[in-house]
Amino acid sequence: KDKELVLRNRVMIAVYGGVMLLMGEVRTPDLKQRAEQTVSGFEGVTRIANEIDVREPEGFWSRRNDNKITARVKLALLDASSVPGFDATRVKVSTAHRTVYLMGLLSHEEDEMVTEIARNVPGVERVVKLFEYRGD
Repeated sequence: KDKELVLRNRVMIAVYGGVMLLMGEVRTPDLKQRAEQTVSGFEGVTRIANEIDVREPEGFWSRRNDNKITARVKLALLDASSVPGFDATRVKVSTAHRTVYLMGLLSHEEDEMVTEIARNVPGVERVVKLFEYRGD
């Protein structure tokens, strides 16, 4: 509904377990706040993590690189076997500006393993964890 946010900026949304992640880039701090206000109040959302960067939107090649990083992290998680019973499908992976965002319902042991795997994927500059924790 907000044409300025959609046409002149880049805002992406990922949702997992009641947590809504906003990422991407907008040109002003006011637009960052406006993006959060626009999505506030959705039923089932318990928390909004506004990780939008205030900067010029990145171009096609940068976004393509972010998509490759996401794919590499997901593939690396499929090979994770150090924690018995770990299910990689419980981890939502998103990437913006070479920052990997991890969401999911994990144990603390799984958190440590998943975070370490993501940090060691080529091209990853930063990892942000937005996990919910289940009883161990």
